[in-house]
Amino acid sequence: MIKKLAGIYILLFVIINHSYGQTAGWIHYSTPEKNFSALFPTAPELSEDTVSLPTGVQTMHYYSVNDTNGTSYIISSIFIKESNVGDTKKYLEASRDGAVNGAKGEDVKTLKVSVGKTSYIDFGFKAENYYYKMRIYLHDAMQYSVMVYYPLDKPAPGGINQFFSSFKLLK
Repeated sequence: MIKKLAGIYILLFVIINHSYGQTAGWIHYSTPEKNFSALFPTAPELSEDTVSLPTGVQTMHYYSVNDTNGTSYIISSIFIKESNVGDTKKYLEASRDGAVNGAKGEDVKTLKVSVGKTSYIDFGFKAENYYYKMRIYLHDAMQYSVMVYYPLDKPAPGGINQFFSSFKLLK
């Protein structure tokens, strides 16, 4: 019995230290007006860009952090008109293709497509000496893109999984 309890305590210690250690010092960022929260390595910078969509000109909001190892953590959000989405899976695939083509990417790997109340596509690709991991969400009338990219000549940063798993829609 004592050995079993000791084993459980050791396992809990490892799990707790592992989960805290990988995001230690990360900052919880929440933006109720854009309906999401996430963990970032440092406070994200906000920038905006005007983009032309079939629905008209829209403002895309970017929340980004660039670390000293050449890794970028980015979440973007943009309003879309749901009536123009049509087939959700095709829309997500077209969004993926637009992201890949915009970065002149190659070796695209689609990991998952999920269609439901909150639909998303999860994929990765290589472009210009970087590896990109992205997840594009559709929720209500918003599209969110969660992305990390890092140099191909460096190992994948330890915080990638935490960044993606920390992204939450607030409602």
